[in-house]
Amino acid sequence: ETHTWPAEYVRGKISNNSPPVTYKNFLIVDFNVFENREEPPGHIQAFDTLTGEFKWRFHTVPEKGQPGYETTEFEDNMNYGGANSWGGFAVDEERGWVFGATGAMTGGIHGNGGSRPGKNLYANSVIALDATTGELQWYFQTMHHDIWDYDIAAAPMLATIAHDDGTEQDVVVQTGKQGKFFVFDRETGESLFPIVEKPVPTEAAPGERAYPTQPWPLKPDPLVRTSFYESDLTDISPESHASALEKFKKLKAGPMYTPPSIEGTIVQPGIHGGNEWGGPAFDPETNISYVNVNDFPFILTLVPMPPDQFADMSELQRGKTIYAGQCAACHGAERQGGTGMPLLELAYTDDELQTIITQGRNAMPAFQYFKDDQLDLLVGYLKSEPGEAESTADIDLTDETLTWSGGEGMTAWSTSTPQYVAALDYFTDHLGYHGIKPPWGKLLAIDVAKGDILWSIPLGEYPGLVEKGIRNTGAENFGGMAVTAGGLIFIGATEDGMFRAFDKTNGELLWEFQMDAPGFSSPSTYEIDGRQYVAIVAGGGGARYRSPVTGPLGRRLHVFALPESRLQNSLGGGALGN
Repeated sequence: ETHTWPAEYVRGKISNNSPPVTYKNFLIVDFNVFENREEPPGHIQAFDTLTGEFKWRFHTVPEKGQPGYETTEFEDNMNYGGANSWGGFAVDEERGWVFGATGAMTGGIHGNGGSRPGKNLYANSVIALDATTGELQWYFQTMHHDIWDYDIAAAPMLATIAHDDGTEQDVVVQTGKQGKFFVFDRETGESLFPIVEKPVPTEAAPGERAYPTQPWPLKPDPLVRTSFYESDLTDISPESHASALEKFKKLKAGPMYTPPSIEGTIVQPGIHGGNEWGGPAFDPETNISYVNVNDFPFILTLVPMPPDQFADMSELQRGKTIYAGQCAACHGAERQGGTGMPLLELAYTDDELQTIITQGRNAMPAFQYFKDDQLDLLVGYLKSEPGEAESTADIDLTDETLTWSGGEGMTAWSTSTPQYVAALDYFTDHLGYHGIKPPWGKLLAIDVAKGDILWSIPLGEYPGLVEKGIRNTGAENFGGMAVTAGGLIFIGATEDGMFRAFDKTNGELLWEFQMDAPGFSSPSTYEIDGRQYVAIVAGGGGARYRSPVTGPLGRRLHVFALPESRLQNSLGGGALGN
């Protein structure tokens, strides 16, 4: 099996971001993996809950001879991993099926698709499997050849909807970073609404072959903006507009799916766009699904990796190559910072840096698989002066004699296709606010049976802007919500640290509470002795390091309920007590 790795190579490279699910005595687990060139595939596997015996494996990166293999032009000497269902699963116990959704195939995401031309099944796909055998029942690929990190972060949502004629239909709802809302018949996988293959831009960096079309559902409408032009620049103040315009003029922009570029591409929606891992909610009494989304862009810049012919590499250059493959996507190609903090002028000792790298810290995961010599090289580069390592800016990427290679042992790879390091960053104004017109975060209500957006409101705001009279901008949000029979939507999620209750019929804000830290989590509701409670964890982990509201991490569980004197009322009536 060319895309299945021995256990000794997988150790330290896989984790489980979401809980496994069970069907009868089958324990079904995902393989959450990093998305670099030396990572294993994210196959879906099942084990016997009583004996631990391996039962089945579904290859999200197909083996030769399996359906889907023909959708990727595999190179002989490259590793192909990823396509992992890290957002979790949903089980249909009546059918005995498990549903999952996958991320991008690697060789390196954020560009770096040149070594994997084609649609790349079963990446970025909704997948229905027999829970006892792993046999594929149906699939739908929500995007082809992902080079933007538009992996599907949320698990599929199973719902039963009622049509106007009184019939009921089991469906699967799939949201994601693209800001689209797919609805499929649960039995057949057929979409309830038309989906077309829309032509998209294909002009890409040397070596890349962007896919010429992308699936586009005609209903519901996209939940976020799907292009970015000068007219979309922020208008919260003249100064913010001017600073965003200065950045904009140096970058490539256009419709959604404009490929990443060496000069830098504004990607809208951004890498944190659309509906994130919290997923949607569903009200079975009304057919309405509620979705919180991010609606702001990122900058995606490709920095060429040094080819094998790039002179004899010094230890510093080798350290930079390790950094480029493992760290640059978050911390920037030149350590300037991106979605992660900048790594310039670090005040840590060598031992402290190695401990942070191997054990993780805050939102940064642990990288336990580095060998001692690799850690030494990486730390040496991290402590070097900016610009000390030789630049790759003058490389002629059209030179067909150039080659790139890396890894060692089973993870070794080599190619003549140009390879890149992705530098990711928010597109912001001079104060750190998003460089696109508000709203930047939204809460929407969607009729699942009819595909209509019923209402949309800004979700969250920023205290610094509120003080200036700039309200209802929306805010970056991570986490889900709870919908009650009493008519309420409870949601934290926003980086302003508020926990809010909305009227589910129209989105009216009814109540809010300031927490110690953002509640990047999904609230839960439960009942004890006839009294209903709502609880949410406020930890704040995973926030961007230079947000206008970045604060300390929280360590609190907030629990709310109506006063005992009002137990005769439903939770949906009146104000909540702390």
